[in-house]
Amino acid sequence: MCEEEPGESVKGDTDTTVVNTDTTMVNTDTMHARRGRCGGVLPLRYVVVLLGLLGCSMDYIVRGGLNIAIVAMVNTTHDFNTSNLPDGACPAARNASHSGTDDGYPADGEFNWTLEDQGLILGTFFWGYFFTKTAGGRISEKFGGRETMAVSIGASGVLSLLCPYAAHLHPRVLAGLRFIMGIVQGPAFPALYGVLASWAPPAELTTMVTIAFSGMSLGSLVATGTSGWVAHQLGWQWVFWGGGILALVWTPLWLYFVRNSPINHPLISAEEEELLAVNFSIKPRRTVPWGRLLRCWRFYPSILAEFASSWVGNLTITQAPSFLNMQ
Repeated sequence: MCEEEPGESVKGDTDTTVVNTDTTMVNTDTMHARRGRCGGVLPLRYVVVLLGLLGCSMDYIVRGGLNIAIVAMVNTTHDFNTSNLPDGACPAARNASHSGTDDGYPADGEFNWTLEDQGLILGTFFWGYFFTKTAGGRISEKFGGRETMAVSIGASGVLSLLCPYAAHLHPRVLAGLRFIMGIVQGPAFPALYGVLASWAPPAELTTMVTIAFSGMSLGSLVATGTSGWVAHQLGWQWVFWGGGILALVWTPLWLYFVRNSPINHPLISAEEEELLAVNFSIKPRRTVPWGRLLRCWRFYPSILAEFASSWVGNLTITQAPSFLNMQ
């Protein structure tokens, strides 16, 4: 059971942060009347949401391009000749010709990587991602959500540009680069939550978060839908270079338009600043009841469900292109 135990408070620490109440107490009727207008121009909070959506897309484009590009990178003839296929392997996998295909797509890449090498390259990203995403909220609190998000996506773009060169050095070098990319991408989404919490009026928070994080699906769609064409028309290197360039273009736009707090933003209108001031009114500072949380049995099924969902989803996204190419 997760009921409150005797003598244990769920309100936590009641310390408060003192702010100027003259600027934070906003008339409710005025808020509703002014919501969405902000002087007749596009409200800045919607620009923040749009950039958040594009940032999530950049995150998934940079991380997901390799899943498709590796099909064009690997010499499948070498892979099949040097791998120990089980006796029950699909006949198509044993007997198919890998010299080319009828639609003109070359079947053989330039890298003689084994299945173990490919699995390491595809999987190391998530090892790094796990460690920093777990601590992502604390990282963004310490350094600021705006700055954390910018470093995460910007550094991912730089690493994506380096991937083709790492691949020519050694498969382990590329795997190490992907591990570092996972580390820098981990705090991105927790940081975005913090930014949106400051920029969304209470009545719009759910909608703004939903729109921003729909960029994950958009990024996956772009990465899986265009990487094959890019690899065929321009070369597999441009799968990495294209994603890296897009991420580096997004980063200065994010830094220019977004602040951790909308208060005193140089581009915000007076009406919108007044609307968002409610987010910075006097609120109790609460501590997390870790003891009660860890003793609550409902906490653990939620972890298991998230683990299973992430496992199946990421396994399908990363391994499906290579698997289908082998059939």
